[in-house]
Amino acid sequence: MEVDDLIEKYRSPYSVSPMPALQGLDEVDWAGLRNAYGPATDVPPLFRAFVSVDPADREFAQELLFQTIWHQGNVYSASAAAVPFLYNLLEDDGPHDREGLSGLVAAIADGQPPFVHCADDPEQYAFWDDILRPQGESLDARIAEGQRVAAEVRRQLTRRAELLRECCGGQLPAWA
Repeated sequence: MEVDDLIEKYRSPYSVSPMPALQGLDEVDWAGLRNAYGPATDVPPLFRAFVSVDPADREFAQELLFQTIWHQGNVYSASAAAVPFLYNLLEDDGPHDREGLSGLVAAIADGQPPFVHCADDPEQYAFWDDILRPQGESLDARIAEGQRVAAEVRRQLTRRAELLRECCGGQLPAWA
């Protein structure tokens, strides 16, 4: 199956049985958020495919989530918005791979937004500034956006970890 086929198969909220863990998924403005490849409109179908009854679709969706909301060590605004749903799925007994999902949460926790590393590295700053400036883009704006994304990712991860700890009486499950 191709990526576009999977996205189309799970585009509808009715393509999988309703799950409390994904409640509110379609209320997020994914088009206004970014992932590794642009607007994050593919995230809701990937979440639905990740919880489908088809094991091949679940596995492919997990791979694609790793390639979109976390990509080569980078996180994006869609990563932060995905964190609450990832934690909800970790607590859910659906057909999805909770171990793989916890790996994705850990990868997001370790991730850096693109260009943030340039703020303290004059060589990297000059390199990327020379590339972005002729395209009419500001590296300073990209760095500032990356810092906002990093702060939001940390905020979402911290909030979800605190909620999980509270609901478990201070003891985290093994997968956490």
